[in-house]
Amino acid sequence: MSNIQQYMLKVDDDRSGAEHLANDTAKNLESRKTSLIEVVQSLGEYINDESSSIRSKAVNYLSQIIAALPNATLSRQQIQVLCQFLCDRIEDGGAIAGLKKLQSLGRFDKEMAVMTLRALLEHFQDLMIRPHSQRIQILDLLHELMHNHRAALRSQGDEAIVGITDLVSGEKDPRSLMIIFSLLNVIMVEWDITTQAETLFDSVFCYFPITFRPPPDDPYRITAQDLKSRLRNCISASSHFAPYAFPQLIEKLDSTSPNVKKDVLQTLTACASSYNMTAVSNYSITLWDSLKYEILNVQEEDLAEEALVVLQAIATRLSKDLESTSKTSRLARYIKPITDECNKQLQEPQHKQAKPTGSILSSIATSSHAALYLVIKATVPPLLTLYQAADSIASRKALLEVLVQIFDAAIALDRFSGTNALTSDAQPLEPFKDRLFEIFSQALMSTAIEEVSFRAVALNGLLRLCQIRRFLQNSEIGLAIQYFDEIVLAADSGGREDVRNGAIDGLVVMSKTKPNLIMDITFPAFMAKLPDQIAEKSDDYIITLEGLARLSVERSISDTLIRRLLNKLDIVLQIEGQSAYIQALLSTIDYVLDVKDLSLDPNLSLYHERIVVALANKAALASVSSEPSTLSEPLTLEILGRLMAKIIRCMDEHRRKSVALNTYTFFLDDEASFRPVLYTSAASEKQRLTMILSTWILASVGSTATVLYTIDDESELDSLLNELTRLALSESVPTIRHYILKQIALLVNRSSAPKGPADALKVMQDPLMAAQIDEPSRCMDATPVVFWIAKALLLRLARTEEVLHHILSLLSNASQGHASAKGFAVLLAPDEILSKENGATIRLLARQKVFNICVPRLAQDFRTAEANVKPNYLIALSGILKDLPTDVMMSEIDTLLPLLLQSLDLPDQEVKAATIDSLITISQQSPNAVEGHAQSLTDRLLRCAGDPKKNIPRVRYNAFRCLQMLPVTMSEVTNITSASDFSSHLSSLPPTTTVIISFHTPWAAPCAQMSLILKTLASSYPPQDPPRVSFLSLDAEVLPEISESYDVTAVPFLVIQQNEKVLEKVSGSDAGKVREAVERHAGKGGNTGKMGLPPALSTTRRDDEDDVKFMDEGEGKAKTNGEKEAEGSNLSKYAPGANDAATAPEMSSTEGQKEEVEGRLKELVKAAPVMLFMKGTPSAPQCGFSRTIVGILREKGVRYGFFNILADEDVRSGMKTFSDWPTFPQLYAGGDFVGGLDIVKEELESNPDFFADYVAAPPGKGGMAAPEAQKEPATASA
Repeated sequence: MSNIQQYMLKVDDDRSGAEHLANDTAKNLESRKTSLIEVVQSLGEYINDESSSIRSKAVNYLSQIIAALPNATLSRQQIQVLCQFLCDRIEDGGAIAGLKKLQSLGRFDKEMAVMTLRALLEHFQDLMIRPHSQRIQILDLLHELMHNHRAALRSQGDEAIVGITDLVSGEKDPRSLMIIFSLLNVIMVEWDITTQAETLFDSVFCYFPITFRPPPDDPYRITAQDLKSRLRNCISASSHFAPYAFPQLIEKLDSTSPNVKKDVLQTLTACASSYNMTAVSNYSITLWDSLKYEILNVQEEDLAEEALVVLQAIATRLSKDLESTSKTSRLARYIKPITDECNKQLQEPQHKQAKPTGSILSSIATSSHAALYLVIKATVPPLLTLYQAADSIASRKALLEVLVQIFDAAIALDRFSGTNALTSDAQPLEPFKDRLFEIFSQALMSTAIEEVSFRAVALNGLLRLCQIRRFLQNSEIGLAIQYFDEIVLAADSGGREDVRNGAIDGLVVMSKTKPNLIMDITFPAFMAKLPDQIAEKSDDYIITLEGLARLSVERSISDTLIRRLLNKLDIVLQIEGQSAYIQALLSTIDYVLDVKDLSLDPNLSLYHERIVVALANKAALASVSSEPSTLSEPLTLEILGRLMAKIIRCMDEHRRKSVALNTYTFFLDDEASFRPVLYTSAASEKQRLTMILSTWILASVGSTATVLYTIDDESELDSLLNELTRLALSESVPTIRHYILKQIALLVNRSSAPKGPADALKVMQDPLMAAQIDEPSRCMDATPVVFWIAKALLLRLARTEEVLHHILSLLSNASQGHASAKGFAVLLAPDEILSKENGATIRLLARQKVFNICVPRLAQDFRTAEANVKPNYLIALSGILKDLPTDVMMSEIDTLLPLLLQSLDLPDQEVKAATIDSLITISQQSPNAVEGHAQSLTDRLLRCAGDPKKNIPRVRYNAFRCLQMLPVTMSEVTNITSASDFSSHLSSLPPTTTVIISFHTPWAAPCAQMSLILKTLASSYPPQDPPRVSFLSLDAEVLPEISESYDVTAVPFLVIQQNEKVLEKVSGSDAGKVREAVERHAGKGGNTGKMGLPPALSTTRRDDEDDVKFMDEGEGKAKTNGEKEAEGSNLSKYAPGANDAATAPEMSSTEGQKEEVEGRLKELVKAAPVMLFMKGTPSAPQCGFSRTIVGILREKGVRYGFFNILADEDVRSGMKTFSDWPTFPQLYAGGDFVGGLDIVKEELESNPDFFADYVAAPPGKGGMAAPEAQKEPATASA
């Protein structure tokens, strides 16, 4: 029986076997065991059968043979014969796959391409009534023909345009439309469509606007935005569409749907940017008349912003190649009615419709220098006249705000100097310079200080005038700087800091462009304001120091500032000035050094001499002086120590070793009056306080420097450890003892011995120590030593089991158990002394290993412990959990929950608060875990939330938070065994391969679950060459260099990367999260490409596109396609049914999605104490309202989180309902909705201290926190 006969028998029931027969025939053809003519002849009886099904199977057999042949097998003549044969049989089905293979061959020529196209077009009526699985193959074939044989198809002209348009008309499946829009875009952009413009436009505009939302499991991942983008590309593809597109888009602006309006506005922007100038100019004024309603009568802020973008796009297009700004130019004719309308609205500057005029003028002016010139010429003179005649502060403020927005446009254009500039030196504001400077100066300096908002606008405008390139002279800028100085240094700020903070911001901006003026004018004024001696309880110096600190961004300024501050510090120390003043000076120097790159600073030697050596000398001598000194106060020594450490860490190794030798002598070897604290039994408290400085010096010199200070023949380290232990046990001052303990831990951790110094465990286990611990009076002194040594060893994973066994055994002791339980809070807490920055060895897996060993032991011992010591185990557990990563904690959730519930019954308030924090995390991460304990948990939380006499505020607040959450809450794996294996495997993969790296350890139980998840996922991806995805598994503890390079802090830990770039990290063994992350970057198993679609075809615009001529506006009216909208635009309903071939999936209920989004929003609004939902980011706001509210928060020094709603459509639309507020930005404080920009302004006007609870502390009261608060916060993550 021949292959064709066997094929016909098998194809219905055994497709794989049938395909094998076709492949076998292809191999025979390739080896010339049979000929092509013999294969075709063998089809004879089937190809002429009366049954269409049999004919289709025969043609399909031939197509499968062709597809299996290597590319070079067929000759040109054979390809032509096969092409003709398949084209003749195209109605029988099966021919499409063969033609697709043939057209990809190099010998497939223009004539064959035309033949294929004609066959498709001649039979389009039959082809387009076929099932979608066959229609998509036809569209794929057309797409390939357009990609590979574009010139051949274009040669068919109008016949091809009409035929292809007919072929694709009426299609509604989203997957097909993605291909159709790509095909038609090529025709619209590259072909001559003069006679077919309306036909082509109608063929795509009938789908506008698209409303399509796929369900989450869409295998093709087609989004509404994908479809909208490709459709928008088509509508804006050719200027021939202008007479049809503009009128119909304008008509659709009347829609009541905000989403439709937004789509229209974005499409208008694309058209204005793409169509030629004649087309855009013909409709520019009509577009303005339609768009101004959206802007002047703003109902949706985002729509008003989109309308402004359209206006700007039109102005940009009309500015291209502009040679003059005469009244007859297209740009001038477009701008005139806009400026006329704005001038009209500004006659009443306080009116609602006058407010958007500044945004309109700014959007137009930013488009080009020519547009800026026209806007300034038409609006600035009337604005100045109106300002002069204005009879109220509110009216003047509104007019100044418009001028500031025009200045912003001028500054924005300066950044791209030369773009569309009419002359290189043209400055359209020049004729008004003196008047503008006078107006803004007077508004700032001559207005009553109570008019805060008005003066803030004036200050902003004056700053903008200084920023405009080549506008003000240095003398004028210097005068503005003097004004800013006066405002900052003024004794009376009127009780409002807005203007003062704005002035500081202005000086910071000027320090970047005019540093010399700042040094010549501001520095002397500020330094003169810093007294040598201050009055009791006076803190006027704080604002001056804050201003100086923020001015230190530029290196030339910071160098000078540090020298002057050091000089001032020397004077104040000499006369023993107020402690808070000295601390503020030190904090300011620390802040300035923090923003510098000290490692490359040429002044490092100066800082070493004047800060490290000189101030250490003074602190040491002050400790033995009978006179009181600020340098003997703990807070001063802490600030000084932190400052010294910053400098020492940046020194070269030789100098650091020299400093290390003076850790305890403070560079006073020959000074008889000072004796180091070590090995001294009669040191005073002031002397012992120098151990604070010693600790910072010891930390900063690094692990390679040697600290030599012994008096016997013992090992230096052992001797030093013993002496420090003696001091810690005898010290009565908590601060001093705390720093001595840090020294002990640092020395133990840095030890070069693989498992720490031998004496470390001896100190912990010494019988004398045990005896001391057994004495209740010594318990509080001895226990901290044990736990700080344990911390040092555990962080480097040295003797982990032995250390934990020892400290866990202390919990059962009735006398020392409670103090030991409190000590567990030390073990995993971050510490700025014991840190990697200071040379400490800290393994990233240390916290998880401690947790994995301690929790089972704590749970087991708790069950068998005596009743009087049971609380010790719960307190110890609380101490461990408070600094533990969430993913690590979740791995032992079943063991933890019973213990946590009992911890809520303890009287210790700090333990309660920490326990509730852990329960909140569990409720968020694993709501199902608490379901079985819901009643017990609720009862305990209610007790914690009530009775203020028994529960501190933090406990009650956290209990309420937790109660609120309870109802809401909800291929093969390659094993890598060495670094070389890892490196060679990665280098063997192509850059397109997605690599999934799984880190595990044998002692972490969740890793076993992750291993199963990973194997299951890997098995769903078929092997490919080159590989599409590669799964790797490695032991994080065996290969610490690799795991630490990926910041693996807990296992299991998953890293997804491609081409050496990390795409995502997943911690924990949540199967759902892992699968979603892998599929997000590698696609679903079996899905061979993104969306299963070919990429959009690239296009090259025709050279004669700008030569297309149009009738004047109003001479003709385009055909209306609006009647098709209801039927054709909502593509969601055209997803296939259960019996259809797999295409884009059908719509699913959105109720679950709404609940999921609402849950996200409830978490987002509490992601930070103050949360801003805005358009864009604080550094790049995407609307004027968002920019303004960011400025307000920065001026107030508010610490805030933000969420860019433009990056997440679910959040953007959901927040409107969630907040019951239709516009953005939206501000939340403490999880409660405040309002939009107007509400925030009203709140501040009625209560200047509205944000008082969220403002950072000033310098001298908690450190230089105010400048830090102005840094852009991290984005809140959903």
